[in-house]
Amino acid sequence: MTKLWEISEGMRRVAADIEASEGELTEEIEAKIELLNMDWEHKVEACCHVMDEIQSRHDVLKAHVDRLASAMKSLKRSKESLKDYVHRQHELAGKKKTITSTYVVTLQNNSMPSVLVSQFDQLPDDYRKIKESADTKKIRASIEAGEVVPGAHLEYGTHIRMRLGAAGKEE
Repeated sequence: MTKLWEISEGMRRVAADIEASEGELTEEIEAKIELLNMDWEHKVEACCHVMDEIQSRHDVLKAHVDRLASAMKSLKRSKESLKDYVHRQHELAGKKKTITSTYVVTLQNNSMPSVLVSQFDQLPDDYRKIKESADTKKIRASIEAGEVVPGAHLEYGTHIRMRLGAAGKEE
């Protein structure tokens, strides 16, 4: 696999420009690609190599972000668990306030009462929020079965599929 530093200086600048523009391929950057002294296949190959390199960097960063997010979630849960513990202990002991050498912990009433719904099915419709969305699986199945579904249709789009090792094969 070609490394980013093995790609032409022009493509390296293009890759840096795209990253600097927060991933947007602007008209100016696209014009820079068009000005590169490359034939069609080499230009496409260079773009694919840059995409591979970007994906590799993305994967490394995502793994790091996932580890940090997991650590943050664990820390937040730990804090909330200890806070719940102190709350329960104050309620069990009947204490309204605890003063330590560094903290004052006070058990106090919420400023507003909480709404608790014990039987949702008995709520009048005026007190319900219902989120509607299209059942796309059912729509697809119906249209594929020959039915007409007003307000919906099927449409094929296109995408790019890249594979390594396909050199010399026409697609």
